[in-house]
Amino acid sequence: FGNGAQFLMVLIITAIASLVLGLGLPTTANYIVMATLTAPVIYRLGESFGYGMPLVAAHLFVFFFGILADDTPPVGLAAYAAAAIARSDPIKTGIQGFTYDMRTAILPFMFIFNTKLLLIGVNGWFEGIWIFLSAVLGMLAFAAGTQGYMLVRTNIVERLLLLTVAFMLIQPTLVTDIVGLGLVL
Repeated sequence: FGNGAQFLMVLIITAIASLVLGLGLPTTANYIVMATLTAPVIYRLGESFGYGMPLVAAHLFVFFFGILADDTPPVGLAAYAAAAIARSDPIKTGIQGFTYDMRTAILPFMFIFNTKLLLIGVNGWFEGIWIFLSAVLGMLAFAAGTQGYMLVRTNIVERLLLLTVAFMLIQPTLVTDIVGLGLVL
């Protein structure tokens, strides 16, 4: 594996660790635990693998997955609160909420690989709007690809194409943005 694949594995393992360590913690304590245990690891390993990123990107990464732990079964404190309001089973509510959450799981990876999404190093309005639009289309393509539905039910080829587009729109290069946007449109 190259440095990119190794760093991606580090991010995936850190995301899982953030989900597990964040189970049953309130939001503030959850962030403190994630920020002290995992954010420095992401930042230092990112530097050693050649991915220069601001520290805030690592913090947003662990914050996002730590917050997702709030409705991850079996603990899922937010799922229990939602189930009480909806008068439904807490575990089923947590599982359903977690499946919806995983459709947004690409966003923290975008913070790491596209730091301009955090408006760091953006040169003007046009570039900021371009970055925002490509990120939104990437998120929509990822959600549609994992959900299997985009205006109508999608088949397996369309789902794979949507996932390919989503991953192409993560990197902030003009070539991948143009190809990804061309495939979406």
